[in-house]
Amino acid sequence: SVDFDTIVPKNANGDSSYTNTYTTESGWVTKNSAIQTGGATAVNPQFPVIGEDNTHKAVCMNGKTTAPGSITSPTLEGGVSKICIDYTKMFTDTMLSVTIA
Repeated sequence: SVDFDTIVPKNANGDSSYTNTYTTESGWVTKNSAIQTGGATAVNPQFPVIGEDNTHKAVCMNGKTTAPGSITSPTLEGGVSKICIDYTKMFTDTMLSVTIA
């Protein structure tokens, strides 16, 4: 998740448009996604559940079937043994999570 903090959104306080493509410093690519950031209060696109300020970022993928959001990793040598995903209902600021093992 720290690598997603290296994304530079179009606006320092986040990007609520779901049509952009971003790349992290390590090469993860997110398409048709918005970038939400942390903040003291929940005002779109900033949410406390992401972090205390806009240096903490989260990818929000477009749910459209015509332009689905995606996150693509750089090459992961040896496969993946475990993936943990933390997610939230952004406008209720409720933290959720799922683990795929």
